Amino acid sequence: MGHGLSRERPHVDEAALQNKSHFTSSEMRKLRSDFEKAAAKDESSTITREQFMTTIHPYVSTWTAGNIFLERLFDAFDANGDKTIDFREFVEGLSVFARGTPEEKLELSFKLYDINRDGYITRKELFKITSQLYSAFYNEDQSARINELVGRLFEDLDVNGDGQLSLTEYKLQAMKEPMIVDFLQQFLAEPGTSPLN
Repeated sequence: MGHGLSRERPHVDEAALQNKSHFTSSEMRKLRSDFEKAAAKDESSTITREQFMTTIHPYVSTWTAGNIFLERLFDAFDANGDKTIDFREFVEGLSVFARGTPEEKLELSFKLYDINRDGYITRKELFKITSQLYSAFYNEDQSARINELVGRLFEDLDVNGDGQLSLTEYKLQAMKEPMIVDFLQQFLAEPGTSPLN
């Protein structure tokens, strides 16, 4: 009937989404409110990379959450690769990031390193992301140390010698070199400061 710009919010079975997540019903309401505030700016049912950075900021440690990390987190949350995040992607991603099991966090960290989303991590991807993330913590150049670490990991874990790590090989890496995976904890908001508390 009308030709207004307002779009209907796509149906999300929030009860099923809550059951799949690690959030309570009151936390889901807070997440919905935060998400809708960001999405309302352009009357859509999704948020852009810029809106995501603003919306996610309260959930990550403010002193370590550099743009590189948030950009990689956006890409990891964007499950369908459409360069926007809908409410389901937001909740599922934040649930894993903030409260996921070790296995879930391992898979999320894999996505953070898999820049081109092909299901594999190359030496170049691992070096690039690790270098960028380290720059959030260190002022001095860590390139030599990171290059050595990446080389050692690929020597040990690239089982089939194809120059890339699959998720299975990456999981082996986590047991041998937890530093590569543990960085997620560095970016979480301090306990008790999460807006969900």
